[in-house]
Amino acid sequence: MELASVFCDGLVLQANKTNYIFGYGKGEVKVGFCGKTYAATVGGDKWIVALNPETYKNNLELVVYLNGERKVIKNVAVGEVYLVAGQSNAQLRVGEEICGDDDYPADEDLRFFAVNRPEKDDAVFLESDGWQSVRKDTVKRFSAIAYHTGAELRKKLGVVVGMVECYQGASVIQSWLKKSLADKFEGLVDYSSRKATSAACGYFWNENGFLYERMFSHIIPFAFARVIWYQGESNGYLPEATIYGDMLKTLITEWRADLKDENLPFSVVVICDMVGQSEGFTALQNAQRKFDGVLRCVTMVESSDVCEHSTIHPNDKRALSVRLAES
Repeated sequence: MELASVFCDGLVLQANKTNYIFGYGKGEVKVGFCGKTYAATVGGDKWIVALNPETYKNNLELVVYLNGERKVIKNVAVGEVYLVAGQSNAQLRVGEEICGDDDYPADEDLRFFAVNRPEKDDAVFLESDGWQSVRKDTVKRFSAIAYHTGAELRKKLGVVVGMVECYQGASVIQSWLKKSLADKFEGLVDYSSRKATSAACGYFWNENGFLYERMFSHIIPFAFARVIWYQGESNGYLPEATIYGDMLKTLITEWRADLKDENLPFSVVVICDMVGQSEGFTALQNAQRKFDGVLRCVTMVESSDVCEHSTIHPNDKRALSVRLAES
C-alpha cells in the first residue's frame, strides 16, 4: 500500500472542511491526526479516509499506518489551499516574468506542490520534490500566478497557504475532462493530428481525457478552498470556441464531484485581449464572459484591463493575482 504523493512533509490541509487522506493498494489503513484516530479496511485499488474538519493549525504530524507500516508526515499545517489549473498562463514561472521585481522574501508558510506534467521541464518541481516553501532557490520555479496569489493571501489572511500547481501549457479543456464526458462533445478539433488548423495540434496531451487521467486524478479527492482556472487560448478556434461554455460547465461539475465538494468555489480567468486576435479567440472570450451566473460559486475574473495585450502570455501577473486573491 502507498500514500498519494501529495501527502509528504510540509503538507497543507484545508481548514474547516473535511480532508481526505488517500492512496493506493488493498489492506488496513489507520490515520492519526490532531488527537483523533481514523480507521478503514480497503478492498479496492484506491483507499480514502475522511478526517474531521479542523481549524487553522501549524507544526503538526500526520501518522498513517498502511497494513501496520507506520509513516509519519511532519510539519503539517491546516490553512488555506488553492488549486491552480489550466495552460501556459497558469504555468508561466516567476523566473519568466518581466515585472521589475526580484525581491521575493522567504516564507516557510507559503508552500507549493506541483503535479507531474507530461511535458519534460527541468525548470519546474516534480511530485517527488514534495511541498516546497518560498526561498531564494525555489521561488523562480513556481507558477507566477500561483506565487503572487498565494503571497496576497498570506498578507490578507495571515495563515499558512498551500498552492497546488496542476497545469500544462498548450492544453485544451477537453483533455482535462474525463474521456467519457469529453467524447460526448461534437465539433472538436482533432488535436492528435498536426494536419488540423489549431496551434495546439500535435501535442499528445490534448487527446480527450489525457490530462484528467495523467494529472488531475493524482489529487482526487484533495480538499481545496478554491480552484483558479486559467485556460482557454488553445480552444480559441471556431466552431469549438462556441461550445467552450458547455465544456467548462462539465469540467466544474465533474471536478466538484470528484473532490467531494459540491460548492467548491472556482475563479475563472477571462483570457486577456491580444493585438490582432482571431475571430475564434474573441468567441472564446465571449463564451467565458457569458458563463457568468451559469453555476453557483463561480467568479469570472477579467484580465484584459490589468495585463498587456502584445503577447498571448502577459508576463506580469501581480495585478491579476491581487484580483484573484480577492475573488
